[in-house]
Amino acid sequence: MDPKVSQSYAALGLPSTADRTAVKTEYRRLALLHHPDKIPAWQKLQAQEDMEAINAAYETLGGYLDWKESSDRARAAEREAWGRKRREKEERMRKEREAEAERVQKMREEREKREWEEKCKKMEEEMNRGFAESRREYLRIQQEKAEEERKEREKMVDGEEEVRKMKAAWQQQYAEAGIWLAEKKKAPAGASAVVVVEEEKEDEDVEMEMEMEDAEEKIPSDGKIRFSLRNLKK
Repeated sequence: MDPKVSQSYAALGLPSTADRTAVKTEYRRLALLHHPDKIPAWQKLQAQEDMEAINAAYETLGGYLDWKESSDRARAAEREAWGRKRREKEERMRKEREAEAERVQKMREEREKREWEEKCKKMEEEMNRGFAESRREYLRIQQEKAEEERKEREKMVDGEEEVRKMKAAWQQQYAEAGIWLAEKKKAPAGASAVVVVEEEKEDEDVEMEMEMEDAEEKIPSDGKIRFSLRNLKK
């Protein structure tokens, strides 16, 4: 503090921490106490000197208090500005932290989304491969089944054809054998000879039918029939 200011406080009998209100109050009290018009004439000279000192101290303290208040306002404004800047900086840093956290969160979500899409794509590919393999296996089994059914039908057709051919051959040879027997045998005279020939023919028909039924029952599993005329009656 300026020594002149300290002396001014001392002249008014105030501590250096006194504010403007205390200075004004003490100044008025001293002014009334030392005013030349309020004291005897023989003390007026001293009263004038004291009053001049009081006025000088009051003016000095007035200027000092003006400066101090201005300085305080400046410091307050400076502190306010500094506080405002600090708050703005903190707010800016907070927003930057939030933006960074949001950016990191967004990157993490995008990475997780990408990983999930890749996982789903792989699962879909594996499922498609499984479906394709199952379909190929199903088609293979169906083809094998169709091939087996075709072979069975061919065997049945071949067997039926063999039976048909065998029956035709039997019928032809039976007819030829009948003609041959008819030519070889001579029928007896009269009706008895005709009866004998008819009975022999009926017996041969029954025997031929029995042989054909036995042959049908003995058809091999492969559908191939081995035809033989060894049992035909000569």
